[in-house]
Amino acid sequence: MIQKISIKDYKKEIQEEKYENIYRELIGKSMELVKEIGKIKKFEFPEDEEGRTLFCSIQIYFKKNFGEFSNVYYLMKDLSEWNCEDNSVYDTYEKKINNIIVKYNNLIVELEIYRKIEVEIKEKKFEKVLEEREEKCRKLFKEMLEYKNKNLLKK
Repeated sequence: MIQKISIKDYKKEIQEEKYENIYRELIGKSMELVKEIGKIKKFEFPEDEEGRTLFCSIQIYFKKNFGEFSNVYYLMKDLSEWNCEDNSVYDTYEKKINNIIVKYNNLIVELEIYRKIEVEIKEKKFEKVLEEREEKCRKLFKEMLEYKNKNLLKK
């Protein structure tokens, strides 16, 4: 089952400096999540690739084809750059682990939103959902204009 994770889940391994074990586990969880998204988007994983090559293939494919799952790109990027030395922003393994976890959790949220919208479209039909969302945007835009005009009149 795909669930959000926390840096606290790896507290013991971090204290014992078992970073490679954590990395391998994060790869497994990430691949499981990306495969779940792949089922929805009908993405077939390349069977002849592994490691950085696989991460880069997934990264490029999702960037090109699926904007709604943009965090796949960033998650794969972080996984592929695990041993890169020139990534000075994340200069410790703990920071790298935390960054991967944040992107993993963001991707879970993206998946949950996608599924929620998918259910809403099945229940109401696409045209009705589109109409409701367009009306919501028009209403918000009108409120923003009224607020702006109200502030201009005060000056």
